[in-house]
Amino acid sequence: MKEEEFQKKVLNKFGEIEKRLMNIEEKLGNIESAMNSMYEDIEDEEDEEYEGEEASS
Repeated sequence: MKEEEFQKKVLNKFGEIEKRLMNIEEKLGNIESAMNSMYEDIEDEEDEEYEGEEASS
């Protein structure tokens, strides 16, 4: 009986760990998405500045 209880506890802990890892993975995905968005915004600004410099030449 004790071994079954131990196995149950271990499985529960693994379940908790899995949930935490999935949460971390989701947060990392959100961070990656935000960084990509910021990178695209910076690229767009640089393109606009470059086009402005060409027009004034």
